[in-house]
Amino acid sequence: DSAHMNQETNSFKAFGHVKIEQGDSLEIYSKRLNYNGNTRIGHLFHDVKMINGEVTLYTDTLIYDRNRNLGYYKCGGKLVDSLNTLVSKHGYYYSNTKIAEFKYDVVGINNSSTIESDTLTYDTETKIATILGPTHILHSDSTTIYSELGWYNSESEQSQLLKESLINHGKGKTLAGDTIFYDKHLGIGEAFHNVILKDSINQIRLHGHYGYYKEEGEISIITDSAMMVEYSQKDTTYIHGDTLYSYTQ
Repeated sequence: DSAHMNQETNSFKAFGHVKIEQGDSLEIYSKRLNYNGNTRIGHLFHDVKMINGEVTLYTDTLIYDRNRNLGYYKCGGKLVDSLNTLVSKHGYYYSNTKIAEFKYDVVGINNSSTIESDTLTYDTETKIATILGPTHILHSDSTTIYSELGWYNSESEQSQLLKESLINHGKGKTLAGDTIFYDKHLGIGEAFHNVILKDSINQIRLHGHYGYYKEEGEISIITDSAMMVEYSQKDTTYIHGDTLYSYTQ
């Protein structure tokens, strides 16, 4: 609605219904803008909305760096695309790659799951979240995932978990291992090295270095130094074998 330009400093301030257009797909709206033409950096304030195709970022204060096509906030914000809504204290969005980085109190929500994390990277095109710190993924059927490193595809519900990882299927069933591949849609998990399949209700643990678990039928297979520990009675029972197979009758 109004602006003040300083030719000596190559900068200007804009007030009221501010709109920035860059290329064919990027638009940024705010109520106030401070822009430096030398650094090509703009500071936008109040009801900021950054739109890039299907992705929209909301915050109250945004810094936009035209050199890196980067918009970021450090006062809390929200990113929304066709599948997920992610909120955090700090957020960075690269409009050319459509990749977002979130830090501190990160929460991602869609129709089937909720992600809670400290540090997360999210590709708005592939819908893949990269886990870079302690992260919980909670599914609507009470299945929970914990990991500190890996990735999670929020569209296909597949994940690869690489550090301190644990899957809790509910009904007292858990799967742990150094590396876990999990397909929530198929209900199948595979784990490698230091694998523990635990049934806390029936008080049974399966140990080995390769494990397979299928939620339908509660089928478990463990091999490579396989051992079963059954501790429901006073005396604990140990069973060793090349391969152990467990299922629900």
